[in-house]
Amino acid sequence: MNLLRGLRLNCFLAALIPCLLACIGLAYQDMRNQQQTQLAYTSEARHSLSTYAELLKHLSHRETYLEAIQKGDDRWLCLAIINVNKNNQDYSLNIEMLNGSQTQLEIDNPHPLLIKGQMEAQHWILSTSSMAVACPLRNELRDMGVLYGEIRTHAQENNLTMIFILSGCLFIGILISIYLSHRIYKPIESLCDEAEAVMQGNATTAAIYKSSETAHVASSINDLLQQFQAQNSNMSSLDSGSLDSEGTQAPQHE
Repeated sequence: MNLLRGLRLNCFLAALIPCLLACIGLAYQDMRNQQQTQLAYTSEARHSLSTYAELLKHLSHRETYLEAIQKGDDRWLCLAIINVNKNNQDYSLNIEMLNGSQTQLEIDNPHPLLIKGQMEAQHWILSTSSMAVACPLRNELRDMGVLYGEIRTHAQENNLTMIFILSGCLFIGILISIYLSHRIYKPIESLCDEAEAVMQGNATTAAIYKSSETAHVASSINDLLQQFQAQNSNMSSLDSGSLDSEGTQAPQHE
């Protein structure tokens, strides 16, 4: 019935809206946690590379040290010592030492933050799985230099878990919506059908769909319908009796 469409919709929304709000809250909190984790991870990577640069100032076997860094921390995809030379307003770069086979470093077209890395530590995203870090590297023999490294970004291990949690919340919301529709909408729809049948004069003997939530309402409506049927029967009997009396009292004309 058209009048009950709103009730069916409300049965679904009553469960889905809280679940959707919970999903939005969980997703927002997870995003905030990921941002904070990534920020801490980036800060730690910059600090680590700056510490390595300080140690490299006083070491002669830099290549051995770079290899040791990568072996000790496999997050670093590559490490490189880059010389930065300034010619008027242009900068020219050349790689003095590179350790690691995977690199996205473009010497001919360097990232602007790589140039700034000769003054202070910088970082930028290379892809969804890696980022670049650059920090100043100076000693008595070289005025300008950069220690460059590419490191894996923090793996968002909880992404799949969060997807399962959000999917579970939506699934539970759908199940609750179906349950509410089954326990509230269906009984009321059945009662409305019964009431319409009685109002149209059609006796109903079909089993009425009931639930514990609507049992009292169903009982009250059934009592009203029985009273309505009884009154209709009495009125029909009275009408029939009146017609019979009028027929017997009619004058006889010869």
